[in-house]
Amino acid sequence: MKRAVLYARVSGDDRKYATSGVDGQLDDCRKYANEKGYLVVKEFAEDRDKHTSGAIWLPELNKIIKLADKNKFDVLIVRELDRLARNRFKQMSVEIELGYHDVAVEYVKGQYENTPEGRLLKGLMGEFAEFEREKIKERLVRGTIRSVSKGNIKVSNRAPFGYKVVKSGGKRVLVIVETEATVVRLIFDLYVNQGYSVYAIANYLDKHNIQKPISAKKGWSHGTLNNILKNETYVGRWYYRKSMEFKDPKTGKIKRKRRPKKEWLMVAVPPIVSEKIFKAAQEHRQANKRRGKQRKNIYALGGRLKCGHCLNRMSGITRKDRGNKQYYVCNVRHGKGRYTSAQPCNSPYYIVSEIDNAIWQWLKSILLYPERLQKELEKFQEKQMSEFQPLLNMLKSSQEKLGELQDEKERLIKAYTSGVLGLDEIASQKTDLDKRINDLTQAIQELTVELKPKLLSKEEIQTIEDLAAQVWQGADLTDEDTETQREIFRLLQMEVTLSVEDGEQWADVSCILGQKHVPVAFKGNDFFAPSQA
Repeated sequence: MKRAVLYARVSGDDRKYATSGVDGQLDDCRKYANEKGYLVVKEFAEDRDKHTSGAIWLPELNKIIKLADKNKFDVLIVRELDRLARNRFKQMSVEIELGYHDVAVEYVKGQYENTPEGRLLKGLMGEFAEFEREKIKERLVRGTIRSVSKGNIKVSNRAPFGYKVVKSGGKRVLVIVETEATVVRLIFDLYVNQGYSVYAIANYLDKHNIQKPISAKKGWSHGTLNNILKNETYVGRWYYRKSMEFKDPKTGKIKRKRRPKKEWLMVAVPPIVSEKIFKAAQEHRQANKRRGKQRKNIYALGGRLKCGHCLNRMSGITRKDRGNKQYYVCNVRHGKGRYTSAQPCNSPYYIVSEIDNAIWQWLKSILLYPERLQKELEKFQEKQMSEFQPLLNMLKSSQEKLGELQDEKERLIKAYTSGVLGLDEIASQKTDLDKRINDLTQAIQELTVELKPKLLSKEEIQTIEDLAAQVWQGADLTDEDTETQREIFRLLQMEVTLSVEDGEQWADVSCILGQKHVPVAFKGNDFFAPSQA
């Protein structure tokens, strides 16, 4: 009796259809396995609440590949081709890797023999599925554009604060909610006419218990206020198609970017504030941005800190009332709970110079010792290699298969040139081989793109080693150079969590060069002790 594993997943564009759901897929796979007389040893399904069409690297599929390497099953059952992978090149890579472990992939809807005809049919079905998905997406976009062009409002979640969507004259339109619109006008007035900062506006609104556009458990956030202040809807211009999807050439992931404004579609809506006050708000925001870029305070760990008490982000601040002393402080405490948590955080203020120095001294204890630096880089690479071994195996298997196909093609050509086979005899075989070689080459390229961000390249390792040499040459100078430290922290992908244990402050550091529970107030050169260096 063959041992079978079942696999299912859903994507963003089919999650709403019951028959495409995880449960429906697994049910069909169970019936298929029962009809075939297979013993189902395991069932896997990707998180049904997450999009899975943007990358090869799926946790449950990873587990399946590891099981195949241990010879734990004989057949992988998937309902359809695009349930294994939405991209036919990704699907091909997975099948090749499983094939190297003598695991067959069988589809409930459609069986394809390993012959030129069978492979052609599978390829056509895969290409047709991709084509159909793209056409469905195009039709949806065209339909929405036609609808918006006729004056219909399309909102994915809820209408902008101050409005609600109603049907009027056969259209979906925005109408003003006066209780909310009054708050919008107050925000613009405080910002433009009364000189309040965004931070001060948030405090004012929270202090007066003014209605919020989000969950009542949270206070007014800076992001919410900034979005209101820059939203042209409030002067009567609602826009559609402000952004577009694109594929990141480095990671292969689908991302979004802003479209040129001339490509936006506008629908006139009732205004809440005047053009004059809106324009003044934009000028004020731009002036603040320019001042922000000119700020003198630079924090070496800015954007890399997490609060160990509530796990929210931390920021650097300079206290003028304490002689311009600098601190790292939890955003929740500093922002009085407006950021991501309804619960107050009582984490202390951490002195910037103490935190930066402690982490920098630990980092130097690695950078200043070439052997230790090399050891930590090797450990990082080994860890990444282990974590992403199935993906590396897929790449290796695909490369080996490509070599086999190229050898097969070369033998076919030699048979033709030596007169063993005629042109008619090799024509169909060569066509099949050419297509498989081209498809597999594309699959390898996609695997390489997917893997590239996971491992350090030779160039990146060399950059880190060069950096260490520079630190070694001017270690004492670097101790006082915040900008250089900040750049080093960025290159090493530094992340730090600050916390207090038994009255002592600690920093949990994680970066390319390892992890360390660093005491903030250490004595002398503890990190340079022979046992550690």
